[in-house]
Amino acid sequence: MVDEADPVLVAALGNHVLWIVSTDEEEGRTLAESYGVSGIPAFILMNPAGEVVDRWSGFGGSEKWAERLAEAVSDPTPAAERETRFAESPTVEDALFLGRIADESERYGEAIAYFDRAIALDPEAAREGDAAHKRFAAAFFAFLQGKLSVEEAGPVIESTLADAETEEASIMAFARLAFLGVRTIGLEPMEPYLRLAYPRVMASENEKYVGEKKNFLLEYTVQIEKDPERGLALKRELLPEGWENDAGELNQFAWWCFENAVNLEEAEALARRGAELAESDGHRASILDTVAEIVNLRGDPAEAVRLIERAIELDTTRVYFREQLDRFQGIRDAAAAKG
Repeated sequence: MVDEADPVLVAALGNHVLWIVSTDEEEGRTLAESYGVSGIPAFILMNPAGEVVDRWSGFGGSEKWAERLAEAVSDPTPAAERETRFAESPTVEDALFLGRIADESERYGEAIAYFDRAIALDPEAAREGDAAHKRFAAAFFAFLQGKLSVEEAGPVIESTLADAETEEASIMAFARLAFLGVRTIGLEPMEPYLRLAYPRVMASENEKYVGEKKNFLLEYTVQIEKDPERGLALKRELLPEGWENDAGELNQFAWWCFENAVNLEEAEALARRGAELAESDGHRASILDTVAEIVNLRGDPAEAVRLIERAIELDTTRVYFREQLDRFQGIRDAAAAKG
């Protein structure tokens, strides 16, 4: 990640001190929590007095990081001083900066308020500073993480998706992550936003968003329109060339069929082929778990038990497989008791 001996970083740091803290250790986790750090790598620039001057996430390579550091040190005004200055004499530049800092610190409500102020102060400058997209992203990610309620984040998400002036990048960012959100918080709270986004996503003719568009249509077809058969046809269109001979691709397709309870007979056969093609015992064990889930869904828990027992033989370290064994044995025994 960050090589302290990298000549580009050494030159960029100059007389600055790079202090690397590991979140694998308790001290590092406590420090990260105190500064609102949820993702790593995260960088916080402080002055000698310990005041936060700037902060950002992601490394992106030494050249990009050096440029980001140079930008941060070009104005060493502490963030707290900027807040005081903004309260007395608000500017769009400070609103954008403070919005970004609040967002990085997981103070999402503050971030949205600052981006709103930036837009109100100078719509053109705010547009150049990408304020609308940052406002939307802060609301959407906070909503998915449970950091903002529907009442807090919903109006921002809804207005962004409904606004014909919203840039395509924001719409497609939503498309890229929307159904991950469904897996996190469920379909019901996400459905209104999915329906709002659908016509905008489908209207995109930008080639760089082809993948997002196809995947969004696939998930929308299955989860909103409740049409798994059409979804299956769309899923097949997304399969890469040579997937029939790739253990991982076979397993992923079979698992998708299992999750959507469609095409199960073929899915079982494909997953079994994937297990045969797997190059390691651990991978083969994971694919056998997929087969076990499918055959159990097809009404044969006894076969599911046999498959998981084989998976355990191949990978004795996975506690999950033993939990699966207990679950399938319970289903098998309950079925036997009824019969």
